[in-house]
Amino acid sequence: MYRQLTGNLASGKAATRPPVLLVQIDQDSIRKGIPSGRPNPMDRAYLASIVDRLSALEVRVIAIDYWLDRPQIENDVRFSQSLQQAADKGIGLIVGAVLE
Repeated sequence: MYRQLTGNLASGKAATRPPVLLVQIDQDSIRKGIPSGRPNPMDRAYLASIVDRLSALEVRVIAIDYWLDRPQIENDVRFSQSLQQAADKGIGLIVGAVLE
């Protein structure tokens, strides 16, 4: 963020592809990607499609910062499969958890 605000950007390959890209799910994405239009709880099938897309782009790490505390029987399997396929490709996964 600092480099973008100050204009102190790297040149060459580093300038064309930032080391970290934040993908934020906005209202327009929710309307287009989630059939119910309700992101709470977040539709795991939608998250799976994002993981699949990032995997296809061969990113090195996928971090999901979303509270996944409510089970979704119909979509949890799909989400789990997408995460497993990403891990099988060697993509690092970061998913928050609460240990109780």
